[in-house]
Amino acid sequence: MHDEPVGLKGTGREPQLALEQLPPRKCGQAANDRTHPFHRPFGTSPGACMPPGVHLCTGRYIALVTEPNPRTIPMKRSTIILLVVLGAIVLWAISFQRGMVGMNEGVAAQWSNVENAYQLRADKTKNIVEIIKGSADFEQKTLTDVVEARAKATSIQLKADDLTPEKMAQFEAAQQQLSGALSRLMVTVERYPDLKTTQAFRDFQAQYEGMENRIGVERRKFNDLARAFNSKLKMFPNNL
Repeated sequence: MHDEPVGLKGTGREPQLALEQLPPRKCGQAANDRTHPFHRPFGTSPGACMPPGVHLCTGRYIALVTEPNPRTIPMKRSTIILLVVLGAIVLWAISFQRGMVGMNEGVAAQWSNVENAYQLRADKTKNIVEIIKGSADFEQKTLTDVVEARAKATSIQLKADDLTPEKMAQFEAAQQQLSGALSRLMVTVERYPDLKTTQAFRDFQAQYEGMENRIGVERRKFNDLARAFNSKLKMFPNNL
């Protein structure tokens, strides 16, 4: 009866029509024909033949009336953009975390160098104390100060993961006390020519300045690394 698809003409907003060809039939055939692809009897009319989404039955053609959804494409694009941004943030966070781990390991390694420098001085100090003890007329007060300062300095052991400000202050104070005691010892030895000319003391005297310089260098390196690590630690997102 109808040969052409029927649209909504003259309304000013014609819908988009998706046309699907059906087998030749009459409009009322699908009501009782279960083999027809659009068999869906509904309503009170036995000849009703319109399946879901079909507004008009036109004999050989079904006009599927659809409305365009302007939000469909933008939503897909926004989802892709969001996923890309999230992926970039995740990659940046992983890179940031790895960088922090590497810096932390560098600080720990440098602290070991500082400890080694101080330990070398403590070992050499023990040797020179044993040599000076053999001199009966040497000033005992100066020697005792060195022995006590060395004992206190070696009693404070700090690990890289336990460098709190309080413990660092205690460690530095003990090391500075030993540095002062050794300095006074070197000055006092100048008044003892016999002790000063011994080979063991001359060896220690030659090494003493080098040990103090090495301690200063290793400490500066540690301070630089620790400062850089602390600065980065305060950056976003670590301070959240």
